[in-house]
Amino acid sequence: MVERLIDSLQDEDLGVRGAAARALGEIGDRRAVEPLIEALKDGNLWVRVAAAEALGKIGDARATESLSAFRDAKEQRLRAAAREALRRIGEPEIVQAAAA
Repeated sequence: MVERLIDSLQDEDLGVRGAAARALGEIGDRRAVEPLIEALKDGNLWVRVAAAEALGKIGDARATESLSAFRDAKEQRLRAAAREALRRIGEPEIVQAAAA
């Protein structure tokens, strides 16, 4: 199941990609961390937000650097998702530095 969802992160339909990212976050399987990090580069904002939220739910520190790149994003929803994910991962100093 997790493998199918990971494969779905590459689907041409953005709705499928976003739904897969959300489902992977709910499942919480750490095998999805690297593919979700890649999904942060998706051309669609909704998919990037879903990936950031999923990474926060999984809580794996491997995502810290990639999420940090979005903590000051111009898109408010992406910025909020990245900051919340960093909080959940346990990187409050990164979030505080961005807010300063």
